[in-house]
Amino acid sequence: RVCAAHPSVALTVFVDDTGLEAIGSARHVQKTLPAATRMVAEGFGHLRMSLSATKCVVCGSSGELASEVATACLPTVQLKAVKKAVSLGVGLAAGRRPASHALWTRLRAFRWRVPRFAAIRRLAVDTARLLRSGGTAGFTYGTATVGVAPTLLHAQRTTTAKALGDRTGGGDLDLTLAVADGARGGRADPAYEAHLQPIVGWARAAWEEWLSRPDLLKMASWAVGKLSAASKPWACVCGPATATVASMARIGWRLVDGLTMVTQAGIEVCLAIDPPVVNQTGVAEWSP
Repeated sequence: RVCAAHPSVALTVFVDDTGLEAIGSARHVQKTLPAATRMVAEGFGHLRMSLSATKCVVCGSSGELASEVATACLPTVQLKAVKKAVSLGVGLAAGRRPASHALWTRLRAFRWRVPRFAAIRRLAVDTARLLRSGGTAGFTYGTATVGVAPTLLHAQRTTTAKALGDRTGGGDLDLTLAVADGARGGRADPAYEAHLQPIVGWARAAWEEWLSRPDLLKMASWAVGKLSAASKPWACVCGPATATVASMARIGWRLVDGLTMVTQAGIEVCLAIDPPVVNQTGVAEWSP
């Protein structure tokens, strides 16, 4: 939603999380974002509620800008300027840094639970079914926004193999995960979500017009140009556009522009005409 008092600032409220976003020059952000933040804080005060003094953070395109915004909000709101943050479970990073820290945190938490899978497997519980039906969803959430770099993807797949009972940590990783998938519904291999979420997410954004078509085309053109010129493309992934382009390249797909994709089979998909399920089916047919 657009903040009524400050039309250039976007206000997002989800249950007990509130976020404010401002896009523009540094001077514009310095002028509008602190004012909107103070207004929201005062509104909560009128409702006899208050913002947390320890959980409120500000993240910007530069550390200097974030610090200036945090200082401008004093003494009404206590904000901490950070380089990395988590918003609704999805990692955010200042500037153009990779934001996969939230995915790594979830994966480490899942690793602590791997011995439990061995315990329930001794009780004749099908752990492959648990993983297919949502066991891997916990550490793949947010992939659509930040993508999954090769190092992280390998760590996710080997951890999943250990949860399946592969004590070698993925000696024959592809075969182990393929057997777990079988011919039944669901996917135990996190590689599917690593590609489904960014590609289908972008297709859904175009189909449902989350952004205007000129903005989508501009973002896609910038992402394709940036990653094409990079010697290490995944080190340049910093948002949904670059995550989509990098994920597509890994499975042989190509983003022609923001509204056109070409699959590994050479099939052209127009996102303005073909619904997202077309992309979902195409990615599901791909084998890691």
